Amino acid sequence: MTPKTIGFSEAKARLSEITEEVNRTGRSVLVYKRNKPWVNITPASEDAQQAPRLSMFGALNAYANPAIRKQEDGAWEEAMVNKNAVR
Repeated sequence: MTPKTIGFSEAKARLSEITEEVNRTGRSVLVYKRNKPWVNITPASEDAQQAPRLSMFGALNAYANPAIRKQEDGAWEEAMVNKNAVR
């Protein structure tokens, strides 16, 4: 499928609308600036969309691990004691 082409000024004025269309249709939009290809707007892959959620889930999952929580118990208090001991 060939990408839709638009000028830079139009892309700047309608960016939100264009990105919604790209995600809805899956069709890329090639933006031209001074009659030269400038940037290609494409929908994010399914993997790219999941990556932030998965990394956040991993962090929460790691914190839920009792061994890690045990390591962190008292860490804040210890840091404050050490901070005040330096002064």
